Amino acid sequence: MSNSPRLSVPYLSVGQSQKEVTHNEGINRLDALVQTAVESMALTAPPSGTEGILYVVGNGATGAWVGKDKYLAQYIGGAWAFFLPFEGMRIWNKATFEAVVYKAGSWFNEVTAAGKIGFFGTAPIVKTTVALNNADGAIGALTFSATPTQAECQALRDQCELLADDVRTLKAALSGYGLL
Repeated sequence: MSNSPRLSVPYLSVGQSQKEVTHNEGINRLDALVQTAVESMALTAPPSGTEGILYVVGNGATGAWVGKDKYLAQYIGGAWAFFLPFEGMRIWNKATFEAVVYKAGSWFNEVTAAGKIGFFGTAPIVKTTVALNNADGAIGALTFSATPTQAECQALRDQCELLADDVRTLKAALSGYGLL
């Protein structure tokens, strides 16, 4: 029997008996490997099984998981099924809310949109937090008498300077991202 090259989903053979077994095995493999989300990557001993649940086996596995470090483990049909990850495989770790990728025999946190920004094929750059000095509504909250005093005019000028500084800061940040 042969399998698909990347996900190793079994092909049906001509004249094969019990094709439903091969087909169901393929469906289970797809269920585990497409849009993969694991409960945890830290466990080394298998927990009590819940049908369909997935884990990445931690280093130093014991029990039914012994010898399966870094594998995907799915509890299916009352037993654990193991899937060897492939280079570039991406999964979602529900325990840490992080995307991870399998590279060079290990799992690594993946650079995600939450922490990086990249545009039009450029390398992602670290997001920066821009601190703005002009508080919300600060200019609109200024009060003026019928004949503005020097102090009122100076307060408006100071707030306008802070606003101008904020605009320059935002412009620099957007330029850093290649947007301006």
